[in-house]
Amino acid sequence: MKIALIGKPDADVPALFGAISGVASSEHRGTRIVTVKVPDPRVDALATIWNPKKKVYTEVQFLDVSAEAQATNTDAMHVLTTCSVVAQVVRAGSAGGDPPDPLRVINDFTAELILRDQIVVEGRLERMVKAAQKGLERDLLEKLRTHLETGRPLRTLALDEADRKRLVGFGLASALPLLVVFNVDESKARSEVDPKVATAVNEHGGQVLALSAALEAEIAQLEAADQLAFLAELGVAESARDRFLRAVNGLLDLINFLTMGEDECRAWSVRRGAAAPEAAGRIHSDLERGFIRAEVIRFDDFMELKSEAACRKAGKQRVEGKDYIVQEGDILNIRFNV
Repeated sequence: MKIALIGKPDADVPALFGAISGVASSEHRGTRIVTVKVPDPRVDALATIWNPKKKVYTEVQFLDVSAEAQATNTDAMHVLTTCSVVAQVVRAGSAGGDPPDPLRVINDFTAELILRDQIVVEGRLERMVKAAQKGLERDLLEKLRTHLETGRPLRTLALDEADRKRLVGFGLASALPLLVVFNVDESKARSEVDPKVATAVNEHGGQVLALSAALEAEIAQLEAADQLAFLAELGVAESARDRFLRAVNGLLDLINFLTMGEDECRAWSVRRGAAAPEAAGRIHSDLERGFIRAEVIRFDDFMELKSEAACRKAGKQRVEGKDYIVQEGDILNIRFNV
């Protein structure tokens, strides 16, 4: 999963980048990229039983494109459209005052994304019209154009699964899930986002998160135990990274399932509501193509009984078919044939 962080210079995107990546903020040019492993205590717990050759966590790639985006430009847009989520960082402040009105900043950014997508959609439609092409793609483009003309981003357009898959190759920025991060002063680290602003973001199809990037960036440089102590003093239960990733998982509606064995214990992410073959495909395309069944154990059941054999004997291992909807924390063993 790739997450692009973008914002105006006063939003201090590098500080947020440091807070959620653990990489110290510094002056830079061009896109900064860092890959972060997302700790999962369930992987660690399974590893105490299996003693595997390796433990593998889910990974997130953060891209700080703020140096390329003093205004929303072609280079920044290209980077955005390669990502799974766009996080717009906004300096929090009072409407009409100094710092800038956050609602205006958010609306201006959304308008730029919409304008850019209108140009892309019109260009594709124009080529299809000239070639006298008809069909599902043209029908979808017409639907996209009509929606964009209303001034709303494409993430607010209801599409069926087939159209969503067609949309993937179009490179449309306003279709990306949006997380608006309000960078607040240290004294307001525990504050909530203004409900009026949160409502406006929700109307754009996005979600909001408030944190103090500078303070959290300093905390991210501490040892793990010191981080927890510092956060406790602030009355904050989770680190910036944990809060950020939880918000992103909510946006994308992701859950994690697990696999285990002597070779590796591993966490995998998949969309909520995914059937077992789709989850199998996250592991390897052959497993989805040749899917026969999934052997499923709940994590808590396995940790109580400590072995697959004990889970089978106790009736805690289930055999599920292609229609099974994977649940958070499922341990899967995929049976397949290709």
